[in-house]
Amino acid sequence: MRTLIETFVTVFLASITVLICAEFIGIQLQTNNAKDLHTTYVSMIESSDFDTATIDQCKTDAQDKGYELEVDNSSTPKKKCSNCNTTMPAATATCPSCGSEKIFEYYNDRVCTVKLKYKISVPVIGLEREGVVNGYAR
Repeated sequence: MRTLIETFVTVFLASITVLICAEFIGIQLQTNNAKDLHTTYVSMIESSDFDTATIDQCKTDAQDKGYELEVDNSSTPKKKCSNCNTTMPAATATCPSCGSEKIFEYYNDRVCTVKLKYKISVPVIGLEREGVVNGYAR
C-alpha cells in the first residue's frame, strides 16, 4: 500500500513539473516570436527608406497578428543645394548663397523608434501580461 501511494505522488509531481516546464517553453516561444517579428518590421522599414506606406503596412500586419506596433518617425529632412552644397532648413525654396533652385532633400541622422507590444498568456493559471520590444531603425 505504501508503494502505491509513493508511486502516485511521484507521478503527480512529475506531471506538475512537466506542465510547468511546458508553460515556460510556451512563454519563451511567445517572446521569441515577438522579437523575430520586431526584427522583420525594423528591416522592412529600413529597406524601404522609412516609406510611410510600408510603415502603415507593418502596423496593419502587426494588428492582424495580435500585436501593436508603434513607430515614431521624428526625423526631419534637411535641404542641400546641388550647385554649392550649402545646407539649409527644410522650408527653404532657393539657395541663400547662390540663388539656385536645384535643391534636394536628405536625411543626415535618420532614426526611427520601433516599439512592438505583445501579450504573454499562460492559460493554465489564467495569467496574461504585456511585453514590449523596443528598437531603432536607422
